[in-house]
Amino acid sequence: MSLEDVKNKAESFKETMQSVEKVKELIRKQIESVEQTYGPLLTTATEAAAQAQNELALAIDSNRDCFVKPKTLNINGLKIGLQQGKTELLVPNEEETIVLIKEKFDKKKCALMIKTEESVIKGAFKNFKDAELEALGITRNAGIDEVYIKVEDSDISKVVTGLLKDTPLKAAA
Repeated sequence: MSLEDVKNKAESFKETMQSVEKVKELIRKQIESVEQTYGPLLTTATEAAAQAQNELALAIDSNRDCFVKPKTLNINGLKIGLQQGKTELLVPNEEETIVLIKEKFDKKKCALMIKTEESVIKGAFKNFKDAELEALGITRNAGIDEVYIKVEDSDISKVVTGLLKDTPLKAAA
């Protein structure tokens, strides 16, 4: 394969990417049209649902005695009522708690209760000489050349990508 063949493949790739950009633009226009048509309806319906949910939550909270046994009821396809909140452990002063744990438990148990992490900060060594690194058990591994392909964004591509950022098709951008 020659450089000319590679250039032809690059041109072919560029053409396919232009097709992708055209499809993305069509999708963006469709999304924009749907948002313009149904956006106000969706906003109104969502606000009404949020209001109804809030009213239901207040009604349940005001009538907790109705949800003792059973704690939940199935009404009109909705499961409503009360549920046990997640239990949470609060440690307002970690340093004090760690001292108390160390006083009350042996080292093995402390190791299970106290998190300690140590790791090498690789960035701190980037200016070290190879001999200095070797003395510390660190090896500098030079990267190898890898295939690199980057689509140089055209102005339209940047606009399309920007417009698609807030849509459900974010991953396609």
